Amino acid sequence: MNCEICGSPIYGKAKKVLIDGVPMLVCQACANLSSTEIVEKKTTEGRRVYQRRRLIKKVGEKKTFWNDDLTLIDNYGERIRMAREEMGMTLEELSRKSGLKVSYLRNIENQRMKPTLGESRILEHILDIAILTKTPEYGDKQRTKVRRDGLTLSDILRMK
Repeated sequence: MNCEICGSPIYGKAKKVLIDGVPMLVCQACANLSSTEIVEKKTTEGRRVYQRRRLIKKVGEKKTFWNDDLTLIDNYGERIRMAREEMGMTLEELSRKSGLKVSYLRNIENQRMKPTLGESRILEHILDIAILTKTPEYGDKQRTKVRRDGLTLSDILRMK
């Protein structure tokens, strides 16, 4: 069996899709051109019933690109709102300057959503505030000086 669009042989199962209102048997590669797939169902009386099923395109998660050493402060939304109001700026003006949607900025101010690292830096620059802090690192960089009151092995070796 050949694909009705590209003409290549169909290996595996052929897909029945609706393209411009015409049902066609196509290969998997050409099935992506259509937004609806036709699913055949047999009823108890033996008749075939055709049903349209919308193909849902998978959308990946929004990438945040956060560094491990930077985090948002706890009250970032309040600080953004206070700085915006002190500058006499409305959400629409901030939206125009930052390139972010008004509803998204409102959600950030209400702390329903967290801005990405890039968006945080843009807001910091426009509003002249600091909402990013460095996280304290544990391990090599926070070593404390150890007090040695007693003898060590090197002290004993030096005595001999």
